[in-house]
Amino acid sequence: MEVRRKLNSKSRITGYWDDFQLCAEETNETLVFPTQKKAADEITTLFMDDDYLIITMCAPCQWGKTGTMLQLVINLSTYSNIDKLIPYENIYIITGLSSIEWKEQTASRFPKCFADNILHLPELGKVLPERMHKCKNALFIIDECHVANASN
Repeated sequence: MEVRRKLNSKSRITGYWDDFQLCAEETNETLVFPTQKKAADEITTLFMDDDYLIITMCAPCQWGKTGTMLQLVINLSTYSNIDKLIPYENIYIITGLSSIEWKEQTASRFPKCFADNILHLPELGKVLPERMHKCKNALFIIDECHVANASN
């Protein structure tokens, strides 16, 4: 049953991604630049082939971390090894910011199927606990991870 669920998820995200790319092409928008794809592919290899559990990516402002995140979630949710594939429903993009603007901006840069899993600070304590008790094989991408990490 788990394999069937993953295959269904992979099929759905492939369709969502194809539609998202078509919309971007119609407006001459580039979703992922070559440097972002390269970074996402390297991170994918670390997770999937080298079995890393935690990876931190640091890059200057406006470098293209969101494009890298986008390519990474596509890579991991369409991965060829079905045992290691992470269903897109189990991918969360979260932040320590309390910012509706961040949430809306981030959601606009991803296929709509990710919208419910893009969460900012006020939602973390409410939404994540109820979803996590039944979640297995998940990915958490923490955007703006330097925010809200200071100690008193």
